[in-house]
Amino acid sequence: MFTEFYTLDDKLQEQLNSRAFPDSSLFFDIETTGLDHRRSHLYLLGMIFQENGSWKLVQLFAEKPAEETEILEAFAKRLSVSSPLIHFNGTTFDIPYLQHRCDFHGLPLSWPDSPGLDLYRRIRPFQKLLDLPQCRQKDCEIFCGIFRKDPFSGGQLTKVYRSYLETGEIRLKKVLMLHNRDDMEGMVKILPLLSYSSLKEGQFHLISRNVSPEEQLCRLVLKLDFPLPRPLFLRRGAVHAEISGSQLLLTVPLFIGTLKYFYSNYKDYYYLPEEDQAVHKSVGAYVDKAHRRQARAFDCYQKKDGIFLPQFSDFHTPSFRTALRETSSYFLFREEEWLPESELPTAYAAHLIKELLRMPD
Repeated sequence: MFTEFYTLDDKLQEQLNSRAFPDSSLFFDIETTGLDHRRSHLYLLGMIFQENGSWKLVQLFAEKPAEETEILEAFAKRLSVSSPLIHFNGTTFDIPYLQHRCDFHGLPLSWPDSPGLDLYRRIRPFQKLLDLPQCRQKDCEIFCGIFRKDPFSGGQLTKVYRSYLETGEIRLKKVLMLHNRDDMEGMVKILPLLSYSSLKEGQFHLISRNVSPEEQLCRLVLKLDFPLPRPLFLRRGAVHAEISGSQLLLTVPLFIGTLKYFYSNYKDYYYLPEEDQAVHKSVGAYVDKAHRRQARAFDCYQKKDGIFLPQFSDFHTPSFRTALRETSSYFLFREEEWLPESELPTAYAAHLIKELLRMPD
């Protein structure tokens, strides 16, 4: 078994450290002679892990098929002290493949309890948003401005490996090692794409808030924990977000006027036409029958005057609407809920961003 050992360059070190991965983290990627574990074998495995305070890349290469077991044993040893695992679509291919090959050779392999991080699965929900033609690792790399020297796909390299086994040419080995190294370093280079997932999860903090009845606008300025690799503009109706680097500006229209709060249990209410409102029957029993009637779902409401903020679901209650079947709703702006120590503005921003990032099918 041939082993290649590198210390990652400063830029990659910085990228990894900025994400605060645990010291025991393990990135890995495999190269095989086919997709079917019963008719193929592992010939190259790359790993990135931290050692003595810096991130290292190790590649294990089978110079002949029989050395597959040595690679598996070395991986199992590293795996026993590693968690979490980070990979690109390893949930679907790499992990089951390695398990099957270890089972075939009768080798023990113990996976960590933590689910790990599959970069593909974290990035895939944002494929349309990022306009990725597919969600292959190379597509993600191109989005991040990374263009490989290696022109081969994993499938094409199978022929290269077979040629290497026949000739032993060092040049062919270098081609195979370069592809795997690019895969490994590429995983680190596309880590900024995780920022979209972090954004959707509300990983940001409030810098300033401004609710202006004069302009009929609410503005929220926030700082992202992880900056986006490209500027992003999101809009839904009159609500929009502008994001550049780590700065997020949310602009939200205010509704100033009268809205209605609808009671769900309308059978327990009377509607008072002269007052255009509903009251509970325990109170309405004292109103003359000529001035009341059984409430119906569409007129079982109380009116409220004020300044309101839109919401895409009943994020903050009580919720107010213009009509019963109106899908969008509003909540009442209260000064005391928007004081500097209040958590509501940040939670409201997270609610809006999550909905703005919701991509249509």
